[in-house]
Amino acid sequence: MASSLFLSKTATICFPSSLSPSFLPPFPSKSLRPRRTPAVHAKIREIFMPALSSIMTEGKIVSWIKSEGDALSKGERVIVESDKADMEVETFFDEILAAIIVPEGETTPVGAPIGLLAETQDEVAEAKAKAKENV
Repeated sequence: MASSLFLSKTATICFPSSLSPSFLPPFPSKSLRPRRTPAVHAKIREIFMPALSSIMTEGKIVSWIKSEGDALSKGERVIVESDKADMEVETFFDEILAAIIVPEGETTPVGAPIGLLAETQDEVAEAKAKAKENV
């Protein structure tokens, strides 16, 4: 009779005594289990210089469509930048344009912060202080 590679429903699997259940460590107590960290609700967000092409390393701010202190809606245009052609950049949040870090006419590397958004009017001063640190 040919031996089968599959175990039957009644087959038993034997483990060496070193792997028996009595030698396995118990499941960690609740205090040692990884905890889910609560989501951090960001109050101030950075607007980064986006890469408009795979070879783009820096971008030039042609003009800011909005001014500091203006309320923004999700999808609203914020700046026009240039990489051989003008391109408008939109915001992804309903917030306030708290600070402009890179003024019109200046060039900055891709990924660098160019502006700061605040959720509420109370956080605008905090965002402006943060903007001064980035300069």
